[in-house]
Amino acid sequence: MSIEELARKNVRELTPYQSAAALVARVMSG
Repeated sequence: MSIEELARKNVRELTPYQSAAALVARVMSG
């Protein structure tokens, strides 16, 4: 499962910090 899929699946469960970290990781991974 990709980071994007994981983020979409769990977006409602994530804290704002975790959401931001996931977004940064997604961008950094290209």
